[in-house]
Amino acid sequence: MASEFTHNAIFDSLVEAMEDAWSEKHVKEVCGLLRKSQSKIQQKYEEIRKDAKERYMEKSKGLLDRHKCAAAFMIAFLTELPVGDASKIGKELVREKLAIIAGLTVLAIFVTEDNSDKDYRKFTEYLKNKNGFILPQNKHDTKPYTNNWAMELYHARVEKKLFLPSLAHELFYIERYNKMAFALGEKKMKSMGW
Repeated sequence: MASEFTHNAIFDSLVEAMEDAWSEKHVKEVCGLLRKSQSKIQQKYEEIRKDAKERYMEKSKGLLDRHKCAAAFMIAFLTELPVGDASKIGKELVREKLAIIAGLTVLAIFVTEDNSDKDYRKFTEYLKNKNGFILPQNKHDTKPYTNNWAMELYHARVEKKLFLPSLAHELFYIERYNKMAFALGEKKMKSMGW
């Protein structure tokens, strides 16, 4: 089980991300909701993590990769945030948007802690300068990527079809998209229709 310090550090980072993502009017409610649900989310994450190791890894003694860990946090958020409190905040798909922020924040924590080589350190600096991952632009849809993803998560949660490997796959491609944006430059990617 991850240490209490690790969970607390992750939640502190999540609270900071929430403060950046939500309007001042709702920050206290969102952060309060997060803190109120912290222990349930941690317990659910541990259940999901253990299950994922048994079901999706050849050697269950190893560590989950960062994409599966972030996906496990997303599922824990989606299943453990209280519906009643979230609906009071007055935002559409609050739980799903919080889960997205949680997943991307956890992924960013793992990525920025990996200083394995010089080129990768440059990428982590890029992430820090961008204040996290940038998401792909929708070419023919006026809704932001986050809204479409939140709607998908909402239906998956309601229909009880949340699937850790699919979420991990999406997170992998968001990381890959950001590595391409870093390597090519965002302007070049936009000109290519990305």
